[in-house]
Amino acid sequence: MDQARKGAKRGGERDLLLRSGLTYTTPTGKAKHGDANFQSTTCCLSAFPRSMIESAQEFIRLRNSECPDEYHRAAHDAASDTVWREVVANYPDMRPWVAHNKTVPIAILELLYTDSSAAVRCAVARKRKLPERLQQILAADADASVRHALACNKKASRAVLQKLASDSESFVQEAAIQRLE
Repeated sequence: MDQARKGAKRGGERDLLLRSGLTYTTPTGKAKHGDANFQSTTCCLSAFPRSMIESAQEFIRLRNSECPDEYHRAAHDAASDTVWREVVANYPDMRPWVAHNKTVPIAILELLYTDSSAAVRCAVARKRKLPERLQQILAADADASVRHALACNKKASRAVLQKLASDSESFVQEAAIQRLE
């Protein structure tokens, strides 16, 4: 087994980078293999340029990473519709995180707003870029937590907030009324 694979198996990407002699950025500055603070640093690959998320597997790896920069990429980096659709179709537990991504297209939100999981629908309801049509649909969702998430959405339309102000659940009503004031 070559040294790079050994390093990847033993300690992951950080060790692989460090064994190669590359520096990486930590929350406290730069570290390099052999530095005194090597053992206490956390892998943050902010020194490397960000790009699109290229596959469903990459999104899942980024989302599950303990590296803050990688985790940040899962929330902020774009992916193609094909990648998002693959994640939605094959990894149901990742659907809320697809909706959470800042760049997720409306077309993908249109897939997710009908999800059987209230957690996924809540994540969709929180999206600021949610079109009025989807807001109106989610305002009638059977789950009160979804309606509450929508009532708390800073970009919820006035018409939707007025509808939610007369919701059957008092906590949804209160959130909508507070937003209308």
